[in-house]
Amino acid sequence: MTRVVHGAVLGLLCACLTQPASAQTAEGAVSRGRPPNDIPVDGLGRVVVRVRAITGAPLPAQALVRLSSPTNAFDLTLPIRENSQAEFVGVPPGEYRVEVSAPGFELFTDEAGLWSQGGTMHIFAELRPASPGGEPARPAAGAILAPKAQKELQKATAALEADDLAGAQQHLERAYKMAPAHPDVNYLLGVLCTKRNDRAQAKTYLQKVISLNPQHSSALAMLATLLQQEGKYAEAIPLLEQALRLKPEAWEVNWSLATALLRERQWEKAKSHAERALELGGAPAAPVHLLLARILAELQQRGHALKQIDKFLKYYTSHAATGVARQMREELGLSPAEAPAPKPAPPPAPPAPRPELPLARWAPPSVDESKPTVSTEVACSLSGVLQATGRRLHDLVRNLEHFSATEHIQRTTLDVSGNPRSVQEESWNYVVDIREVRSNTLSVDEYRQRVGNQAAPGKVITTGLAAFAVIFHPYYIKDFDMRCEGLAYWQGQPVWSIYFQQRAEKPSRVRIYSTREGRFPIRLKGRAWIAANSFYIVRIETDLLEPVPAIRLEKEHLVIEYRPVKFQKRNVQLWLPATADYYALFRGDRLHLRHSFSDYLLFSVDLNRRIPEAKPPEDPPGEGTPPPEGRSQPSQ
Repeated sequence: MTRVVHGAVLGLLCACLTQPASAQTAEGAVSRGRPPNDIPVDGLGRVVVRVRAITGAPLPAQALVRLSSPTNAFDLTLPIRENSQAEFVGVPPGEYRVEVSAPGFELFTDEAGLWSQGGTMHIFAELRPASPGGEPARPAAGAILAPKAQKELQKATAALEADDLAGAQQHLERAYKMAPAHPDVNYLLGVLCTKRNDRAQAKTYLQKVISLNPQHSSALAMLATLLQQEGKYAEAIPLLEQALRLKPEAWEVNWSLATALLRERQWEKAKSHAERALELGGAPAAPVHLLLARILAELQQRGHALKQIDKFLKYYTSHAATGVARQMREELGLSPAEAPAPKPAPPPAPPAPRPELPLARWAPPSVDESKPTVSTEVACSLSGVLQATGRRLHDLVRNLEHFSATEHIQRTTLDVSGNPRSVQEESWNYVVDIREVRSNTLSVDEYRQRVGNQAAPGKVITTGLAAFAVIFHPYYIKDFDMRCEGLAYWQGQPVWSIYFQQRAEKPSRVRIYSTREGRFPIRLKGRAWIAANSFYIVRIETDLLEPVPAIRLEKEHLVIEYRPVKFQKRNVQLWLPATADYYALFRGDRLHLRHSFSDYLLFSVDLNRRIPEAKPPEDPPGEGTPPPEGRSQPSQ
């Protein structure tokens, strides 16, 4: 069956017009592309090292920062001060090594370069806790697998992903004979036993993993979940706290920890972690509203508790926990005389942690796993950045009518380790027509015609891959929660890093999967890199906010990069997609589609005439049908 994956709005076109030199910038922009706070000292530079724990908290102990350069004979060690930073002045340009040491933490090392006279280099050092005993953590015994054992582990990983438990056991038994002390082998055995509801044996394997590698966050979270299922909340809490120190952005772990702390009557700490889970988790964390309501009720904050329940009932009318929410609201809504000590129904339990299969690294890390380093010393005006970027997109849609390009697609099917199993290449003549058809509605027509006598397209057809930039168009920006993470650098230029996530109460209008079973809107989270001076979008990455079991869409990761294209006849420069990399685990297939674009042409058309149409590829007999005439149009 042909599967059509497309953006429902803007087609492969989303970019923004280059800002004229006389145009104003938004509040907080960085001028001339230089790093912030450049302070010349006798013609030499400055290096500022900011130090914190991996959780983002200040270090509880004194740290020493060493900056050294073999080429400049520069070697100086400074303590961090009250502001958690060490500042080196009079630093000559060159390559440097940074070392940060603190009791109870691993040694931090990094390489950096200071290349401008009088410039400032900012380095952010995040320290991880050391292994027990205060010694720096070392690789676990047996960390390097022999090729045969690695192959068995890869096969076991694939079998676990497919829920083939018998096959997974066969491969893991062979791997265990070859590498009984390897953390990943024991972890996958723990996952297998968990899937079989053999808690006792699962705990044995997971405890062994933690003894071999105390920083295995997945094993820590999974063991804590098993302990909570047995009512051993006090034992689970330190495991969850350690898992959070290693992965502070894991909203499911915050949820689990809030639940355990509630059971142990540590209500203030439980409240803090429940609020953090809601902040990080978005729509999948919806039941945490009910957990927070229970915590607030215990804190005698009945009014705030009712607000949390009402928020859940307003936005999640068809959720499985709606019945529990209504019961909690009825009990909490009674007057103190009627119910002097309300005991609302228990909120839904946190989800079991999703096993992170160690060798399933066939796609890039998600936007939550890979975060850019940002400067904390430059204020970011989110409203200013969004307004300026929205104007660029609005101008683009208003001025642009029609463009064409040559599109090259490389389709690769991958195995669990990211090795290619099959590769297919295609070239297309690609045409896009975009216009506003009515208020708050953009229409995109896409047409593709195969170049030469080439093979039929693969089973997945991607259209509208660059539609994600329309997220920042004034028509669609309110569909997303956004936050400015700060000033970062991308390929040497300063950019604002903007994180976005689909709002729970808003329908998805940007991403749709069309299959034989129907059309499935996709909820997204992602990150955009926006040029700090001109506010054009240079890069976008997105991930699924939640899997879509109805069509077996387990993972999707998309990376789009833009480049400036100069059109001489129109005397205009547009930022248009240069490449788009689509990764998906879809119906058991691991896919990587790489789109690249060249030979752009921009021209006007008479809107009374129909654009000559290149018909989309036809489905094999009896299989699904792509959208008619290649059209991608937003839902209302």
